[in-house]
Amino acid sequence: MIMTLSLPVPFFWEITHTNYLIRKDDAAYHYLYSGIRVLPADQDGLTISSGITTQHSAVDQFMHVTIRRTFRCAANTSYQAQAIMGGGNGGTWNYMKDPGTFIEGKAWAQ
Repeated sequence: MIMTLSLPVPFFWEITHTNYLIRKDDAAYHYLYSGIRVLPADQDGLTISSGITTQHSAVDQFMHVTIRRTFRCAANTSYQAQAIMGGGNGGTWNYMKDPGTFIEGKAWAQ
């Protein structure tokens, strides 16, 4: 999932990404990241905001992650926001891609 935004004035861009249903399929503890990547970096040098979960199929097999972050963006620059997931330490994971899994944003002038 990707969004793109460019405005003629400096702006704040608040982005929310929800990964509605993540399932851990194997019976071992592992961690997994879910989050937002913005390219290019915002005016504070920020590109990634993420959350982490640790799961074990026999303990707590299903979960969700919601990340919300406000980025400070420059005028006349095309920014791209991507929903990201991965970068954990192993295991077998699945996620449901449906209307409950989304990325959305709102922007306002600085």
